[in-house]
Amino acid sequence: MRSFLLIAVLSLLAPTGSALAASQEIEKKLEKTTPTVPRAIAIKAASKAPARLKLDNFEDSMASQEGGMWWSGCDANKMGTTLAPAPFATSEGGAPKSPGHAGRIHGHLGANSAPWAWAALSLTLKHNDLSAYKTLELWVKGDGQAYTVRLQKKGLVEAENYAAIFVAPKEWTKLKISFESFKQPDWATKKVEPEFDDVEKLAFYPMSFDGDYDLSVDELSVVR
Repeated sequence: MRSFLLIAVLSLLAPTGSALAASQEIEKKLEKTTPTVPRAIAIKAASKAPARLKLDNFEDSMASQEGGMWWSGCDANKMGTTLAPAPFATSEGGAPKSPGHAGRIHGHLGANSAPWAWAALSLTLKHNDLSAYKTLELWVKGDGQAYTVRLQKKGLVEAENYAAIFVAPKEWTKLKISFESFKQPDWATKKVEPEFDDVEKLAFYPMSFDGDYDLSVDELSVVR
């Protein structure tokens, strides 16, 4: 668009040949700067990404090892949903590699009807570009029920984000969840490509509507 406008202006001020030569020179400069700089930066950033980005093992503080902050919460729609701990705090007893503490939420999830019940444990990420990684690795322990984990991208409402479903066994178990298994819901109103260069949060949600839930997570990493 910029070059077309410049051609139009130059054609009024100079002979046609001069305008064409000037526009061609501008096109050459744009080609050298606009496409290559962002691509070079992206490639450089990806090449510097560590093979494993440790998110947290819950052993140190409320801040994660990755630098972001944990949060837990639930709906206030008077549908019977409860959540503990609130506000979030680490819980005693972790995965075998870091047995001191873990991240845990437990309580009761309300009905699967409007205005909708929900409960969540989420990590606000400091490093939003996860495009160099292919797998989420973590240890989980729970009640044998299904849970959802979301990679919440910028510009999408929470329920329309890419998500994967897993089962939380009753004993500590290591899971490897491929990024390829994360899908947007079919009913999402805003469809986006599965590119994870703008992930703002990693979040866990129970799916046991009208029932109790209990989920613990530990030793979270993303791996190339």
